[in-house]
Amino acid sequence: MEYLLLIAEFHLIKRWKILKAVCLSIVLGLCVYYLSNDCFYYRHAVGYQNNITTVLGILIGFTISVFAILLSVENGSIREAKKKETEIIIYSRPVYLYETLLVELAYIIIIQGFLLISNFVYPLFVDVATKTGKVFFSISISLTTYSILLLLRNVLNFYFILTKKEKNGNVKN
Repeated sequence: MEYLLLIAEFHLIKRWKILKAVCLSIVLGLCVYYLSNDCFYYRHAVGYQNNITTVLGILIGFTISVFAILLSVENGSIREAKKKETEIIIYSRPVYLYETLLVELAYIIIIQGFLLISNFVYPLFVDVATKTGKVFFSISISLTTYSILLLLRNVLNFYFILTKKEKNGNVKN
């Protein structure tokens, strides 16, 4: 049940800012489904499934590492981010910039975790070399792309917080 709370908080914080990532991910999934060569896909479906599971495992490890770094880093920029209020109000209180990073990373970890579990389980019930398997694989590609795009955006936000630029262009540490 806690997952739903985190997912709700993420969407309250991000609102419509993730629409580009969602649209790009859906388009890529649809392209995989409709534009991929069926004969080639069916011959290599198991290999594709193994590759996406490996990629997800690596991604979740990287995301957890970034989350751990964010929690353990303590410098002036992070202290400032912990005090900087955003314009977002949740539960009748402002959300701080540091909190947005934590919520985004936790959301990405949850999405990647569920995606990894589903990629372990669905080949047990659906042959990946069938039309139904191709649907599941295309959805998996969409969600994996979505999580990668969110992760890239979050890493960039983390970078910009750590290397906060002053008005004259110098880096402030």
